[in-house]
Amino acid sequence: MNDYTITVRDYPYHIRETGEGIPLLWLHGMFHSLDSEDLFAVFDFNLLSDYLRVIRIELPGHGSSPLPHGPERLAWPSVADDIRMIARQITGRPYVAGGFSQGAGIAACMASGNPDMAGLVMMMLPKIWGQRPAIRKTYAKLVNQLEKPGDKKILERLFNLTRYVPEHMGWKEDTAAGINSLMLNMSPEAIRMILTGAIMSDMPDPEMLKNSAIPSLLGTWHQDPNHPYTVYEEAVGHHLPKDHFEMNANFGVKPATFRLLSFIFTYL
Repeated sequence: MNDYTITVRDYPYHIRETGEGIPLLWLHGMFHSLDSEDLFAVFDFNLLSDYLRVIRIELPGHGSSPLPHGPERLAWPSVADDIRMIARQITGRPYVAGGFSQGAGIAACMASGNPDMAGLVMMMLPKIWGQRPAIRKTYAKLVNQLEKPGDKKILERLFNLTRYVPEHMGWKEDTAAGINSLMLNMSPEAIRMILTGAIMSDMPDPEMLKNSAIPSLLGTWHQDPNHPYTVYEEAVGHHLPKDHFEMNANFGVKPATFRLLSFIFTYL
């Protein structure tokens, strides 16, 4: 494992790299970090590293990464520009970009006019397109609440709602406690800035993604209100992905990891 920093546009990105082969640039979800994804992730990064060069990038303001100068740097298109620059510096060949939730949205923003990007992986898309205005209102309310006394209590209530998948897919109570503890280490200022950046963000238009002609893989699961199944259905309805799957009791992290490897070796 190799941890290092690359500075683009005056911001130092924390990067964790393992393995060799086709580069996979991976972006975590909102409020998460490299360390929280070591506790739970939708793919087995150790297994992926047996076949790929896995490049995991910690997003600005998350985990141990410093805050940027303003929330505009946290808007998805802005972060996507940074990741494109990082990719040009370190890959030297066509690469796959993907992420979980917010990370998937940022990876999608990288697709337009990007000849170096050979694949797009979107896992558990958040509320986007027609569902984005409602979640923007929710985020704006949270930003206002976090400007009042009792920030930590608000954050505890917010993060205690974090539930993704059943136990058979690796999500246990101590998993939630560990991830929540990491998220609560973030300052209220960082949370406000991340939420404000998310308010400024949305996925690219479906037609733009189709016209990019970049092969894409889309994954989802059920009963997660933060990553609605209806968004997955809409994306599939627009014929965006070359391949798509649902994680469930019979299709957990390891099968999903092999599905990703199959996708990459089929289309690259």
